[in-house]
Amino acid sequence: MKKNTAIVLGGSFDLSFAIGAFLINLKKYSPNLADDIIIYHDNISEKDQEIMNSIIPVKFIKFELNEKLNNIDTFVRERFSDLIFFKYECLKLLNEYKTVIVTDFDVLLLDDISEIAIPKNNNVKCKMLKDFIEIIGGDLSHDILNESSFKYDKDMFVMGAGLIVFYDTIKNIDELYNYCLDKTMQYSKYLLLPEQAIFSLMLHDFNIEPEVIDRTIYVVHPREHHKYKNAKILHAFGPQKFWNSIENDSWNANYKEWIKLGGSKKRNSIFVSSKLSHRDFIINKIAWWIPIKKWRGSFKNKFRKSRF
Repeated sequence: MKKNTAIVLGGSFDLSFAIGAFLINLKKYSPNLADDIIIYHDNISEKDQEIMNSIIPVKFIKFELNEKLNNIDTFVRERFSDLIFFKYECLKLLNEYKTVIVTDFDVLLLDDISEIAIPKNNNVKCKMLKDFIEIIGGDLSHDILNESSFKYDKDMFVMGAGLIVFYDTIKNIDELYNYCLDKTMQYSKYLLLPEQAIFSLMLHDFNIEPEVIDRTIYVVHPREHHKYKNAKILHAFGPQKFWNSIENDSWNANYKEWIKLGGSKKRNSIFVSSKLSHRDFIINKIAWWIPIKKWRGSFKNKFRKSRF
């Protein structure tokens, strides 16, 4: 028999501290939202796993890249870790759960978010964010326009992958899962934001109309919180996070509680001031879109006055 709800996230061992802070935050505001919390990971230490389980029960799954993606283009591999594809696995979790909530962990809950699991009607297959960007230039490089097989409208609905809710009203789970793998390989050398691009194409090709999540409540950037007082989730999307350049007392308190429990520290133990110059802020935003890590570093070192 299926369980009702799972919350799913994925993270690498060096971000255990941020996952721990998120779990502390989740327990405070929405401890009963899910039957299970599932974390896909790549070698989170046994000690950190034990501490996370002491905060709130967690199921850990060591992420293994599907063999279909083994030969994915280096363009993706140089920009992201393999864990970027854990969100495809969340489709298969619909065999075990009626509702699967997929979230990033660079977020801060400000209130109970339990209502995010509830669809507006019984026909809804998923809830997704509408992203700010177009499919071409945002999620896929402009070079894809030279592909004769690419027939999509650049103005199509583009989803944001930071918060997704899947429902088991989706019946063709295996078909969608394999579609995601196949399209990832087909367009791998063009993928700027891999899972976001592929899920957007999936919605189009399978005629799935998502219930749109309200960005002004569930995906407010911390720097814009003053504009959206009813926000329930602050999401530090982009390069600037709560742990490197955005100072936030609540997140800091969660992190300090994690450290008090014995959890691993972030690599740079000093909180960096969020008071970046406007010039540095713009440089960081530009650098985020440079596909190769080495090039990003060179760009920032050349043009930026302060580090983050």
